[in-house]
Amino acid sequence: MHHWSLVVYALTHYANYDTISTMSEHDYSMKELTHHDFKKLTQSASMVFVRSALWALDSWHASKNDVHGKISPKALRFDEGRVHVLSSAPEDDVSMYKPVEYFREYNQQITKQSDIYAMGAVFYQLITGTVPTKADQRRLATENLYEPLGTNKELKNNFPPQLLNSIDKALSLEKEDRWSSADTWRKELTISETEELQGINELLLLQLNYVKQAARILPGWARITLSILGIIIALIALSGIIILIYTHILAPHVQCPIWD
Repeated sequence: MHHWSLVVYALTHYANYDTISTMSEHDYSMKELTHHDFKKLTQSASMVFVRSALWALDSWHASKNDVHGKISPKALRFDEGRVHVLSSAPEDDVSMYKPVEYFREYNQQITKQSDIYAMGAVFYQLITGTVPTKADQRRLATENLYEPLGTNKELKNNFPPQLLNSIDKALSLEKEDRWSSADTWRKELTISETEELQGINELLLLQLNYVKQAARILPGWARITLSILGIIIALIALSGIIILIYTHILAPHVQCPIWD
């Protein structure tokens, strides 16, 4: 990884940040990041977003050594341009995100690959605007109730084919057909460092837009605080762009003097 990438990661808390968070009333759950917003992201930003969510899930599994079991839009938080896994989540019905092993009649062991399916269902919802057909209904149906994202021509124009195909794999009914871990899934979603930086900046600007929307309904002192936060986020995004320009345009033409 180049030095400029490390600097941007540190500035955005992208690499060294506690991804296992507790929910507060001021957090943006992924419920706020709707299908309407997600479909407007560039392919780079959508890849960075998904990779961030998978990194957070892998961190959860590594630290807790357990299955989360409640992965849904409300169990994830979009903040500071990236995704966090919440250590607590509302006790809502999340059956539409759960794989077949959660249904008693199938008597299958629940593993970390069960969270893989749930995360795939969340991504499916962000991309299509609807949740996939419940896993138990898919299992019982005599016909295929799941239309693969990777074969949808319209979606392939808006999202990277490798991302769509990876979600299809995550939503496999059989555990052995899914990704073995969140980390394995993330590493299969390849992206260049330039695209990654562009995606991070775009997500930070999206977060800034959310801050502006929230500021409209807050008292004066809170609006000032959020305005300052917005300026900081904008400066972080701008610094990333400046570093990118310097590294790829200016730096290659700068020659260091040779001293005797």
